[in-house]
Amino acid sequence: MDWIHRMVDQGVVRICLVDVNAVQGPTHNRPCLAQLMSAFHRACPGGCIHVGGGIRTSDHAQYFLDHGASRLIVGAIRSRSSMMVDQLLARFHEHLVAAITGPRASENRGLPLQATLQSLRDQGFRRVFFADLPEQPESEPDFETARHLSHYARLPFLMGGKFRTADHLAEASRIPGLQAVLLDARVALTLPDFDAQHCG
Repeated sequence: MDWIHRMVDQGVVRICLVDVNAVQGPTHNRPCLAQLMSAFHRACPGGCIHVGGGIRTSDHAQYFLDHGASRLIVGAIRSRSSMMVDQLLARFHEHLVAAITGPRASENRGLPLQATLQSLRDQGFRRVFFADLPEQPESEPDFETARHLSHYARLPFLMGGKFRTADHLAEASRIPGLQAVLLDARVALTLPDFDAQHCG
């Protein structure tokens, strides 16, 4: 848990935890994430925690909220079960963040970005997370898609996945409507004088 205290010491007040195992298959790490959330709240009372990965039922969502999550990121479930998404929105509307990937959001059956964002608004989502997943280890952040999001979303949005340098953060800060960027903890701890208030 040392990295949590190091992050808080640098001024971080928001973190994002993703259960990769739950995304990829039937196993999960929910108890581990609960421990991390508890440790973060002890180190940073009132901090904001985004949680994603395998949130497929109301019970999953409630578990994370009960353990201190502030926002719940949902992605693949949106293309698999519209009924479950409706149930999640009905119960957890204020907490949900819709995740999209790439310039053409594949989890929305290949709809162009503008249509995807309209669909999210129609469903009732109020926040978007642009998961800018790297195709190559050293690929640059997809700022072009982020600018399209800024223009079309009409919703607060976050971005994360490829930020590695202070120049990346500076470029992100110039995109209207981008409220925060999500950094890998190992990256954040190497960046000198980054603005922790703008990082999740």
